[in-house]
Amino acid sequence: MSESNDMHRMTPEQLRQAGSLLYGQSWQTDFARAIDIDPRRVRQWLTGDRPIPLSLWEEVVKLLQEKSKDTAALADELKRQFLLFEKSHSR
Repeated sequence: MSESNDMHRMTPEQLRQAGSLLYGQSWQTDFARAIDIDPRRVRQWLTGDRPIPLSLWEEVVKLLQEKSKDTAALADELKRQFLLFEKSHSR
């Protein structure tokens, strides 16, 4: 494994941050399911027993972007409903 490859790998801390944002405190199993791997593999990445695959960052970014879009869409819908409610009760 070359040093330049290691510089392009996610770190265990980056993986922890992304996993927590995506799935909350107990994120490892849900994350593993989302990328179709055994949860033990995620734990091996976090402990350094196995290197985090170079391509994992692409999957993580995709999941984060999807969650961001879903979160924004729900926020917009809730805001719309609140404004409708507020308008109907302000008469």
